[in-house]
Formats: sequence, structure tokens, C-alpha cells
Amino acid sequence: MGSSASLPRRTGTTARQRLIERARYDYKPELVRINDELIKELELPGGELKLMSTGLAQKKAGQKLSSAIRYTLIRNSLNFQFWDLKDDKFVRYESDRVVGATLMRRQFDLHWGDEEGPTRFREAFVERGIKGIFGDIPAARERTWILEDALFHQFWFPAVGALEWSIGEVGAFTVGDAEIIAMMLPSGYRDRYLKKAQLALMEIAGYCAEIGIPVDCSELTLCADYQLPRVLRAMGILEYAPEFAAKVDSQRLIEKDSEEERAIRAATVLAGDLLSSVLGAPAAAIDNFLWTHRALAGNTRFHLTMTTNY
Repeated sequence: MGSSASLPRRTGTTARQRLIERARYDYKPELVRINDELIKELELPGGELKLMSTGLAQKKAGQKLSSAIRYTLIRNSLNFQFWDLKDDKFVRYESDRVVGATLMRRQFDLHWGDEEGPTRFREAFVERGIKGIFGDIPAARERTWILEDALFHQFWFPAVGALEWSIGEVGAFTVGDAEIIAMMLPSGYRDRYLKKAQLALMEIAGYCAEIGIPVDCSELTLCADYQLPRVLRAMGILEYAPEFAAKVDSQRLIEKDSEEERAIRAATVLAGDLLSSVLGAPAAAIDNFLWTHRALAGNTRFHLTMTTNY
């Protein structure tokens, strides 16, 4: 396992509490209200509340723990905003009926190829650029900057070592680990709610489960993105104020870091905390359930915020 002795480590409880307190500060029930009574009566299929499966163990990139961690961190650094507004018209990132993050992952894996490390992917990026790999993907300039950091800087080595240490010595991931990712890889992971960093941890834990190494994720929170609050809203767990609901439904932009955006993200995190308590399952498993069952949201619109955070 790699050493993380040079990195400042924080206790998971303290880091998690800091994030929850941030959510409580940002929570604005006059904009987005949590229906806690509904949550207390909610029943979900218990057998489906489990960590995500990645399939990474069957790929060359997953033959070593360090390689799997780096692959997951590089890919998730690009895991944001799969939509755009062109001439004020909403468009999804889509090709051959494959949409959003699924399409991005397909193209990522195609150009990564059957290799342990990112050499082939780096060559493809240099030769063809971000659109040569991903096609007409939104926020191409921002993704280029992030990928340049991901592929050509050395911040990965201490970050990978820190996560190996958490797996081997602690057997758990915490919000503190997400903070380390954001500290070491700020261009791709700096975020008030550490959405992509926590998602990367959930995926790495899922990979570890596939290779027989259990990793506890009970200290993580729900990922505050745009799909999960959409599902929670459709389920009645999140209730938007009428004027705010109309703004979201008409696909008007919500400014990044605005009170409105923070209210949605905060309510998502706090609702996940309550769901975890009521259902007796870690937020990471509930996150996976909501994502894999996002079809439950039907035609419910998600909020539009141009951001690299989610």
C-alpha cells in the first residue's frame, strides 16, 4: 500500500459533520423543503440498497488497486454537466441513443483501451483533443483544463497513496478522504459538497467489493448533483416552492453558488442523511438506488446550473 504520511488526515466524523453543517446553513425550506414525514413512512426494497457495481475488476485498468483508483479519479473528474443551452434551447449530450454520463464513460473506456495506465488515453487527448475523444460534449474548455491536470501533473501519486491507506489500514472511506481528493486535485474536485470526490470513493468501494476487499462507506453523504434531487422531488421527498418550481421546470438557469443552487444541494444532502437513518442503510447505497432508479422521475425536470461540480 502507498504511504500517506505526508498528507494531513482528518477524522471522518469531523469532516462529515462539517459538510452536514454546511448543508444546514444552506438549507432554505422556503425554496426547497424536505418532507420528513414522508421519509419516515418510506419503504424501499431492502435488497436493492447496496453499493454500485463497476465491472472494473474485469478490465485491465482494474488489475491493480492503484491503477483502478487512478482510472476512477481521472474519469470522475470529467463527470459533470452533460447538457447545454444552444440558442436558448436545452440539448443533451447524446449519441446513438446513449445519453449523458453513460456516453461519456463509453467514450472514455473506448479511448483508454485495454491498458493498465492512461498512456493510450493521454496520446489520444494530445492528438485529438477533448472533442476528438468525446464528440460534441458540453463545457469542452473546462474539461480540457481538468484533463490536462489529470494527465500531466503528479498530484495523483499522494492522492492514490492516501486512498490505498484508507482501504488497507482503515477499511473505510470518509468525507475526510473526499477532502483529500479535492485538496490534491482541485481543478477536478474542489466543491462545496464534494460531489464528484464522494462519487469516486463510492465507485472505488464498489470495485473493492468486486475483488473481495470490503470498504465501509457509511460516513459518506448523498451526492449533491442534479439527477438525485430530481428523483427525490418526483418521489415527493423534496418540495419546491411554486415560483422556484416554475423556474426549474421552464429550464431557466440557476446560477452557480447562488442561494437557489445551494438550497437544492443542501436539501439533497440532508434528505439523504434522514433517509439513511430511517432506512438503516448508508447514504452511498441510497445514492446508488436513486441513480439506478432515476427513471422513477419520469418527465420531472432537473435544475440547470453550469458548473464543473456535477
